[in-house]
Amino acid sequence: MSPSPALRVSALGGLAAATLAGSIATLVALNAGGAASLGPVRLLTLAGGLDRRADAIVSQPAISKVDAETAARLSREAIGEWPYDTEAWLRLAWLDSPQSGALSPTSLANLRKSYDLVAVDRDWGPLRVRLALEHWQGLDPDLRRRVEQEVRLLCGMPGVRGAVMNLPATITNGEGRLALLLWLVPLSATGKVEGKTSPLGAQALPSHGN
Repeated sequence: MSPSPALRVSALGGLAAATLAGSIATLVALNAGGAASLGPVRLLTLAGGLDRRADAIVSQPAISKVDAETAARLSREAIGEWPYDTEAWLRLAWLDSPQSGALSPTSLANLRKSYDLVAVDRDWGPLRVRLALEHWQGLDPDLRRRVEQEVRLLCGMPGVRGAVMNLPATITNGEGRLALLLWLVPLSATGKVEGKTSPLGAQALPSHGN
């Protein structure tokens, strides 16, 4: 027996209400910085909102140990919601690194995991390449190969090539900058460089606080 017209109308109305409620919950979650709640009930958690809260912390010129721990926790929560969150993996790699010197084993593991999940990221790839090159001496051959591969593939993507071509000016590690230049010299002849400056050029990695 087919559902009655009244039942169909009721079902469609319920679906529309559920869809609207879901949309509202998503919007609230983004604006609230990651979580939408109704009383004590947690309705929705979004990686994007968690990332925004963590970004607000690490974008400060210097952050305290407590702030760093909070940003790391938010990053891990974001990854729990969306494992392919390259931004969160990179943030963890930086937060877990010592105040100076090479990346820690945990940082290297986070950097490697980001490549395991997303080999080429047009949005966060340039910053990931920059982080890797700043610590080039601490990368093993396999991780170096992944960084080089990402550079080559990003250079073939419209809208991203210019940012990659201008990365050398942002790299302070001489060995990392040299490696990048050796990749870019042959690539620079394959197409027009987009833009005169990289959007990453003025973006300094924040410093650890005490």
